[in-house]
Amino acid sequence: MGAVAPLQQIAVIIATSNRFSLLANRSLPSVKAQTRCPDFLLVVDDSAAEARAANAHLVRSQALGNCEVRYIENERTEGASGAWNTALDFLAGEVDDPGCMFVAILDDDDCWAPDYLDRCVTIARKQRLDMVAADLWRFESVGGQPLPCKAPNTLNTEDFLTGNPGIQGSNLFVRLSLLLAAGGFDEALRSTTDRDLCIRIADLGTIRYGPLPIALVEHFAEAERSRLSSRGSQDKTDGLAAFWRKYVGRMSNDQRQVFSNRTKTLFDWRPLDDREASRSHADTSKKALVLGLIVDNNRPEKLREIVHELACWQDDTLVGLDFVLLERGRRCGERDLINEAATLLRDAGAGCFRFSLELQNEHFMNEPFPRNDLNAARHPTESHRELLCLYCAQVASSRIGTEVWLAEGTVRNAPGPVSLPSRARSAVGPGLRGCRLHRREHRLQMYRLLEDQDASIPDGVPQRTGRPLGAYAGSRRRAMGRAHLRL
Repeated sequence: MGAVAPLQQIAVIIATSNRFSLLANRSLPSVKAQTRCPDFLLVVDDSAAEARAANAHLVRSQALGNCEVRYIENERTEGASGAWNTALDFLAGEVDDPGCMFVAILDDDDCWAPDYLDRCVTIARKQRLDMVAADLWRFESVGGQPLPCKAPNTLNTEDFLTGNPGIQGSNLFVRLSLLLAAGGFDEALRSTTDRDLCIRIADLGTIRYGPLPIALVEHFAEAERSRLSSRGSQDKTDGLAAFWRKYVGRMSNDQRQVFSNRTKTLFDWRPLDDREASRSHADTSKKALVLGLIVDNNRPEKLREIVHELACWQDDTLVGLDFVLLERGRRCGERDLINEAATLLRDAGAGCFRFSLELQNEHFMNEPFPRNDLNAARHPTESHRELLCLYCAQVASSRIGTEVWLAEGTVRNAPGPVSLPSRARSAVGPGLRGCRLHRREHRLQMYRLLEDQDASIPDGVPQRTGRPLGAYAGSRRRAMGRAHLRL
């Protein structure tokens, strides 16, 4: 007999802000009507102080069978992203395996068909999916006929750079482990948060996504009602400006033009700096960077100096940065230099991909290391630099406009004729995913450490607020000093 699949839990998250009537009469009844009762219902309140007592009473009065219902006040950055991350913080502490829990986001002014959760979890289980998006009905006027909106067939980063291909908050059904690995919601964005999250999820690679081709979500975007995404809304334009700054380095000239035209038509906004929009793609290619570093076990002091310098590096022009660490040389005793370096960089807020001696041996166990020059054997240092280039190129391959640099020099393009052998390519993919999951676990450990530190601060001493769950939250500038890094 095959192994029994673990039970999939469902957590529903509703972020609410000063909309008691819609919360009471639309979104909450929609959750209560589900044929598949969720295991958790978290309502995170981002409302004004005077509105919270009524919201708290409403939520705590809900009876949903075996569902754990929680009213939580937003403890992070003001806005939807901070509220959603508050809920993710709670869930991360409640479950042993985040991969066995799906998170369903519901805006407080939207609603689901009664079989929405059941259909989503069923298709996820049958097709072994990490993320599901259902079609939705979009209401653009009060009393008007809804417009059908199809969910995308695939998660394509290019589609989200220039517009929204059909994933709103309320049709997002995704594993908690995936949300954590992607870094949660970016608290620096007042809007466009769904597009930003989908880009970072797609960037993780090997994501099992599937559309649910039936309209099970009613999304209300009436022009007559003041909303976050209303034309001319300050929150909307602030979010668009932040999104533009974060991703313009990944856009081609054509994509920038499409983005600019769309935002002008829908929201009466264009990027403020026209010169930035007209820059050539080559001029902005440095904005996404993969930096390779050889970890030489025979030179620990030199390595420590380099890593400390990199950990303090600041560059506000970057929209993406990852470090690739390649181990070289025999280890001295039990000291693990590559892990020491990775920990220091991660504590500073960076992303690291470690290729230890064991991992290199595994990748090239049955196939020789590829060479451009098959004549005489070259110096070992040259071989390690070439191998480092290959690993850097593999990390950068899914990111448009990413430039590969080495700590001792610059390689503007990945080596052309050289490529990883097929066995190595198939082995590297899961390794990269494992690195990202390990990075997520490290972020959670650091977050809990900060929580413990705050708990020990005496009364009267200001505490930190709005700490980021992942590398994208903009309420605190990490030691790396980059608000818009894709780590």
